[in-house]
Amino acid sequence: MKRFIRAPYFILMFIVLASVMVTSTLVEFTQNKKELYALMSENAEATLDAIARSAAINLESNQIFEEELSFRLLSNARMVGRLVANRNLKQDEIDEVVEENRLAQLLITDSKSKIQFSSANATLPANDVWQSFLDSELTETVFGFQSGEFSQIEYFSVAVKTGKGDVILASINSEEIIRFRTTIGFGKLLSEIANNRYIVYLALQDTNSILVATQNVDGLNSISTDPFLNQAMLEDKNVSRKFKWRNETVYEMVRPFYFENRVAGIYRLGLSLSGIQALNARTLQRIFMVFTVLIILGCLLFVLLTIRHKYDVIDKQYNLVQTYYGKILQNITDGVISFTSKNKISMINQAARNLLALNGKNYIDDDISTLPTEIFLQASAGSLQSRELILSGVQPAKTISVDSSVIREDDGEISTTIYVLRDLTEKRKLEEQIKQREKLASMGRMAAGVAHEVRNPLNAISTIVQQFAIDFKPQKNKTEYDQLTKLLSNEVRRLNGIVTQFVDFSKPAQLKLTAFGANELLQEIKRLTEKEAVGKGAAVKINFADLGTVYWDQDQIKQCLFNLTKNAVQAVKPGGQVSIIAKNCSGKIRIEVADNGVGISEKDFNKIYELYYTTKPSGTGLGLSIVHRIVTEHGGIISVESKPDKGAKFIIELPKWVDA
Repeated sequence: MKRFIRAPYFILMFIVLASVMVTSTLVEFTQNKKELYALMSENAEATLDAIARSAAINLESNQIFEEELSFRLLSNARMVGRLVANRNLKQDEIDEVVEENRLAQLLITDSKSKIQFSSANATLPANDVWQSFLDSELTETVFGFQSGEFSQIEYFSVAVKTGKGDVILASINSEEIIRFRTTIGFGKLLSEIANNRYIVYLALQDTNSILVATQNVDGLNSISTDPFLNQAMLEDKNVSRKFKWRNETVYEMVRPFYFENRVAGIYRLGLSLSGIQALNARTLQRIFMVFTVLIILGCLLFVLLTIRHKYDVIDKQYNLVQTYYGKILQNITDGVISFTSKNKISMINQAARNLLALNGKNYIDDDISTLPTEIFLQASAGSLQSRELILSGVQPAKTISVDSSVIREDDGEISTTIYVLRDLTEKRKLEEQIKQREKLASMGRMAAGVAHEVRNPLNAISTIVQQFAIDFKPQKNKTEYDQLTKLLSNEVRRLNGIVTQFVDFSKPAQLKLTAFGANELLQEIKRLTEKEAVGKGAAVKINFADLGTVYWDQDQIKQCLFNLTKNAVQAVKPGGQVSIIAKNCSGKIRIEVADNGVGISEKDFNKIYELYYTTKPSGTGLGLSIVHRIVTEHGGIISVESKPDKGAKFIIELPKWVDA
């Protein structure tokens, strides 16, 4: 594209942008409207649920109130009955009981309804109700709301029979109950809930009329003439609609009203839609403002896009170069670190982080002193000579090579110093293994030659000794002669055994590779050495997960691990511990045999694999040499970590599958 921006292209882009903004505004309006309706529906449902629960609670509270009232009146009647049974009451005592317990009336009659004592204006309940109680076997009853026999005043009454046949009637005026119901009644509840500017009306309606409603409701359409309300009575859930009421569109939610487990009517809640109407007005204003802003932005956008295009071309080329070379540096195996003339780190790749065992910190723009300072020396006159050093600050210690070069400015000043770090640890280990293997091979060949030259004289000496024992019988000191010949024969056999070991070491047996489970082998090593460890008060511990199947010479590896573990057991003191730790490691098995015994002295450290070198009084000096040979023949590496009196740790790394 020769020109990034043309007039038609700009107009098209502007139209698209305007359409997107207007569309987003309309979408947002639609979403807000939908959310507002959802919120209204949720609040309406919550309100109706609260009203339904409150109605149930109101009915329950009325029932509890009446039960408590009945209990109080019965308690008063029982008390009076006990007083009547114990002694003769006087009128002033009756009046005192009435006043203290706030009773409307108190009557004491005999079994034939003859009044013996009574409070002022007292009257019996209707004859049929009262006579029914007298004729029954009940000792107590609650009449509830009853009118007096000769009075229109309504009372809430109870009656109790005494053992002597007297009957006590206690009553309270129903005005107290009516006042309680007025205070916490359902109508009061509706008035309190409807005291909200967004609630237009709230009503409880049955098929005939409006039972309870807010004060602003003087009429609503009947259920029989409205199919929606008819259907709402059949639904066991809340239903909603938009409803025209008094020239105003409201959002109405309807819910069935249950009484004694049957649908008795419906709750109707009308909510104002003024919020949504205000939202419509604000949306129109917003669209107008969007168009105004778009016209202003359109003028600026043309200039900005032109500048942006040129910048993007340059930035894209720069990022391409940075990404290309950045990926190369991040994926090479050598560590690369660069820093500026002010000793600020400008780049550090992943290989360098791994080599220096750095944490996940960024390090960019940090001072170079935050890294191991013995590695990084600021170049002043050019590239520094390549050198090797040992990183002792990481575990395990690593041998690395360090190369450096500098980048100079046009005036010759150094702007950037680059260090390249290469891990030589494995290389040096392999070189040491090769040197040790060659050394052992040379010593083995020499031992084989010496053994060959020694074996022939030994055979001759053995034959002569046997001949002496048969042909010569001294006349004196015969016992001493037999002991000397026997001792000489044993020593010849011992020397011949040592010579045989030398020959075996110089000509190791060919590997007999088989597949077997590494876990079982380590368990067997523990069993073989545990008895000796327990005998000296030490312990052998193992720690490994499922190592899987390996392809090794089982007998030789068994001999190798047995030698190491036995040496460790012999090195610990009573109460000491030998541990065998193994784990999978990138296609290899890493086995550590460690102890907390006497350790290896510095003068012995570099001689432990040499033939015939031993620190044990009865040792042959072949144990660790054989271990080293077995490990190297399996393509593995063996190393040791030790300090005097701090114990020793032999580390073996073997490929899981040895190539035959």
